Amino acid sequence: MTLLRRRFRGMATLVALVTAVALIVTAAPAMAQTSTVTQADCDAGRIKNKQGETLRGEACERLIGQRVRLAQTGFEAWWLLVGGVACIGGAVALRVRRRPVSPQLG
Repeated sequence: MTLLRRRFRGMATLVALVTAVALIVTAAPAMAQTSTVTQADCDAGRIKNKQGETLRGEACERLIGQRVRLAQTGFEAWWLLVGGVACIGGAVALRVRRRPVSPQLG
């Protein structure tokens, strides 16, 4: 194997690892999201209790500045991680597999 091919394989593996780590880093915050309540949130009616009722007036203003857990959307972000890693793993496997040597003519 030539030195150029060996370096390319090493670079491809490094790119795959960096991409996999980036997927993990971006998917993790989506799983446990928190935010700070602001006056604008109260004014817009975006703050709701666990029963889904919008908090108004003093009830909402008591929460201003506090960290709250955001509602679950039902979207499972970890499936994106699994799919991304599978796609990258498949691409790396296809790229670095051994290719048959064709007979040289001449």
